[in-house]
Amino acid sequence: MNLRQEELQTMHLSLSDVFRTVEDALATGQAGVPVSARMQWSIRAAAEAPAVAASLLSRLSSLFRSSLSRVMVQQHISGEVLNVLATLVGGQTISLSLFSNPAAAGSADGTSARAADLLVVGNHGVIRLEGDSADFSSASDLHGNPPEQPEQLASFPSPGEVEAALRQSLQSNSAVKLA
Repeated sequence: MNLRQEELQTMHLSLSDVFRTVEDALATGQAGVPVSARMQWSIRAAAEAPAVAASLLSRLSSLFRSSLSRVMVQQHISGEVLNVLATLVGGQTISLSLFSNPAAAGSADGTSARAADLLVVGNHGVIRLEGDSADFSSASDLHGNPPEQPEQLASFPSPGEVEAALRQSLQSNSAVKLA
């Protein structure tokens, strides 16, 4: 499944819609079992990066039905790019890059030029969604209730625990174990 930016511009998906779309695509079995995910996301301010990263990692890990095991965070010297590499208990990987975009904060609606890209690689194919993060998110989407999870996933770390691990990794410049 591949939705291009032109298609998404008319769809104005919320972040919940994006994850529901990926879950529906995974349910068809065409991509097979997910083995990795790559997400790039633009945010308004670098200060919100750890909290947004924690929320996105929690949502992404639920696609794999596996809990986060380790996280490693690197930040560009400018402070405008935060890269996270996460390993899940099942061996899958998530790569997440957040780009702060000061220009977006100055726009009238706070949504200018904010890129978003999500690629989920399965053992039989890929699912890719791309567009503007303004089409995908709202503050309530990022910080609202987590998606419903099967009972066996109730032991997932909370977004707060994930954020603490991300901050610890950033400060120590080393991987931090969660599970």
